Amino acid sequence: LLKQVESASISGQTGVLTMTSQGSIHREQLWAQFRNGVPELIPDPVPEESEAETPEQETAPLSE
Repeated sequence: LLKQVESASISGQTGVLTMTSQGSIHREQLWAQFRNGVPELIPDPVPEESEAETPEQETAPLSE
């Protein structure tokens, strides 16, 4: 399904799964912290400019 439908996502027990156009699987998780025995969601941090996602780099085999 993820490969066939570009914007598809699957909600699983470990998070929401999506696939990039290169075929990589990504998982988005919710994070929580327990306070007095009750889980409280931790908000997503706002990335700084230097931490913004960059396109994946292709790797080449090492030459001997």
